[in-house]
Amino acid sequence: MDLLSQNLEPVIKDLLTSSEKPLAEVFREIIFPKYFKYGPHRHKRIEINIVRKGYCTMQFDNEVVGFHKNDCMIVFPDAVHYFEVPGVATTLVQLEFNLDIFPELQVAPLEKSLTILHRILTNSQNYIKISGNQEINSLVQQIVIEIQQKREGFEILTRLLYAQLFLILSRHIRETISIPVILSNPILLKSLEYIQNHFTENVDMTRVAELSGISDRYLRKLFSENLRISPVDYLLSLRIDRAKALIKKNESNSKEIAYLCGFSSPQYFNLKFKQYTGMTPLAYKKLLFRNL
Repeated sequence: MDLLSQNLEPVIKDLLTSSEKPLAEVFREIIFPKYFKYGPHRHKRIEINIVRKGYCTMQFDNEVVGFHKNDCMIVFPDAVHYFEVPGVATTLVQLEFNLDIFPELQVAPLEKSLTILHRILTNSQNYIKISGNQEINSLVQQIVIEIQQKREGFEILTRLLYAQLFLILSRHIRETISIPVILSNPILLKSLEYIQNHFTENVDMTRVAELSGISDRYLRKLFSENLRISPVDYLLSLRIDRAKALIKKNESNSKEIAYLCGFSSPQYFNLKFKQYTGMTPLAYKKLLFRNL
């Protein structure tokens, strides 16, 4: 039995116990009209939004982050953020809740095992962006529906769905981000956080360095000394890992995967995938499914 399972078992009974506090402060699907703006504002709640349709942006300090259809945005407590819908009406599924409704999940060993809880409780960042993860998106929507409909036993089922969401989010973070959490350099961590949250987009390393308050040259030096890898190679490694996961899901073709992972063209995707894995995406897929 792994450490996470050992830590979970003692709190399952408490997890199923009803709480007098609301399961969520905001739980809805809502359409925001084009040019809608709100903020800047902050709150103590964890905010999770799923983009069902359209496009919107969130601004954190001097960083603007875009969110498209099927993107998930997780805004951490006390993060100052500004929300805007530019040009086209946007539909969001919104879920906002306070973590104190789950005191049983905040015991020290469990907090360290669940990466998402550790990041929230240590105020390690302002937000997390996750693109195209249907499992996470579906869980958020199920939680919203359960709280809205209030069918028999919805409190227990909703709390179980929350627990599953925490686990899946933690698994996603660990599987997507391969850099050890022991790094202590705040400038490097800020650069890593930006790349991790934007690797499916057009990432400009000059912009990454600028946001971290350093030069391009010093950014490369930090990566080389601490990670033994260049910033560009780290970006590519995230994209290749994401591509492998999408190939394994077998829901998208090679061209779709290329753009979902941030590559400029299918041809460039094929080239880099072969450089990193020794085979083309098609050959990798055949290898995965040859015994099925």
